[in-house]
Amino acid sequence: MFFDPTQYQKQYYEEMEKLFVQQFNSMLQNPNVLSQLGKEMSKGLDAKKLMDDGLSSYLEKANIPSRNDIAKVLQYLQTIESRIISLEEKIEDLSDKLDKK
Repeated sequence: MFFDPTQYQKQYYEEMEKLFVQQFNSMLQNPNVLSQLGKEMSKGLDAKKLMDDGLSSYLEKANIPSRNDIAKVLQYLQTIESRIISLEEKIEDLSDKLDKK
């Protein structure tokens, strides 16, 4: 039989994946690792909040709407649209009643 490099490579990657998953799972059961991960995530979220606040402040000063501003406008437009549709339906109902008389 000849040596098949693709089969060897496949076996190598499968073994490496098994080892990686075992190591990763054991790390995730370590309370010290989890504590440190929690701290780092918290730092990352704090940094994101600072960046978001800074960007929001900049956009406000530049008189440019933020994503939240646009979302509020969209919500108002959807409310207005639903009210218009409701009024159109009521007008059609009234029109139908008047036509029957």
